[in-house]
Amino acid sequence: MSMVAESGIGEQEARLRAEIETEAARKVTRVIDRARRDAEKALDEARKRHERRGKEQLAAAARTAAEKCRAITASIGHEMRKRWLRRREEVLDSVFAKVLEQVRSGEGFDEREALRQLAVEAVAALGTGTIRLRVAPDAAARFDAAAVAGICKAAQPQAAGNLQVEIVADPAISGGLIAERADGKRRFDNTYTTRMVRLKPEFRGAMAQMIGPDVGPSEQGSVANG
Repeated sequence: MSMVAESGIGEQEARLRAEIETEAARKVTRVIDRARRDAEKALDEARKRHERRGKEQLAAAARTAAEKCRAITASIGHEMRKRWLRRREEVLDSVFAKVLEQVRSGEGFDEREALRQLAVEAVAALGTGTIRLRVAPDAAARFDAAAVAGICKAAQPQAAGNLQVEIVADPAISGGLIAERADGKRRFDNTYTTRMVRLKPEFRGAMAQMIGPDVGPSEQGSVANG
């Protein structure tokens, strides 16, 4: 083989080798680029997962803190409401006791008229026959014949001669009266104490509205501010 032919073959091999090396270099570059992109993508995903976990943890902590705040606020509001109700009950009991004492003493109202109305109510409830009105000794003198006749007429205008009222002085009664049938079958307690006890729910309701609702003004403000 001539020298020229050998030289041509050598050049072809050199070009082929150069092309192979160039292609190999491009492949290596592509692999490296792909690996770099994959690494960057994995890093970005890891960062996003970390951020999501952080946000989730912050949200969970915020929910826990909010629940604790609500629980604390509720407990404070409940305790204040209990204190307000307890204080309101004390005030209502105190006022009721004072009113009852005034009623027993006859202070601030016409006791004669009050006794007459109590007697009319009691006699009307017991029906006809002989009815005894038990009253305090100092009140017995106020029930003269005219007063008794007026009570009978007002209580049972149709009874005519079928109704008889007797007045009995009873030291055990401090105010008001007790009416009872002579046969002992029925009794109507219209003493001031019993009367006030019967009226106590209505009295307390009216006083509670005057004092305020179940939740006091100070508690409402505290809860709203909390």
